[in-house]
Amino acid sequence: MQKYSNSAYIFAKKNNWLKDYVWFKCIWSYSKCLKMAKNVNNITEFIEKYRIAYEISKENNWLKSYIWLFNQKHWTYEECFEIAKQCESRGDMQKRFRNAYDAAKHHNWLNNYTWFIIKRKKWTYEECYEIA
Repeated sequence: MQKYSNSAYIFAKKNNWLKDYVWFKCIWSYSKCLKMAKNVNNITEFIEKYRIAYEISKENNWLKSYIWLFNQKHWTYEECFEIAKQCESRGDMQKRFRNAYDAAKHHNWLNNYTWFIIKRKKWTYEECYEIA
C-alpha cells in the first residue's frame, strides 16, 4: 500500500479497515520495518520517508528498538546547567533546548536552577478579604 499512497493507508487505518487486510500484516514485518529504519538517521526522517513503516512500528512497539533514531546524547549536569543559564524559565528552556530540558527534568535538576522558581505573591488577610 505504501508504494501507492500514504494517504490511502492513513484513511484505511482511520476507518479501521486494516484488520481486513490479512496480507498487509505479512508484508510489514519487524525485519522489513527495521531495514527501512536503518536507512535514516532520525525519527523525523523515518516518518517522512517511510510513514507506513513508522506507523506499523509504532503500533507494534518496535520503535524503542530503533535507538539510533532518537537523541543519543547523554547530557551532563554541567551541560544542562550552562544551557539553563541562557533561559528565563522552564518553559523557555523547554522551547529552545528541548533535549537538554528533558534530560534535566529526567534527572530532577530543574529545581537547582533557582532563577526558574516562580516567586509567588504572599497574600495578606486584608487582600484576600477584599477579593472575597
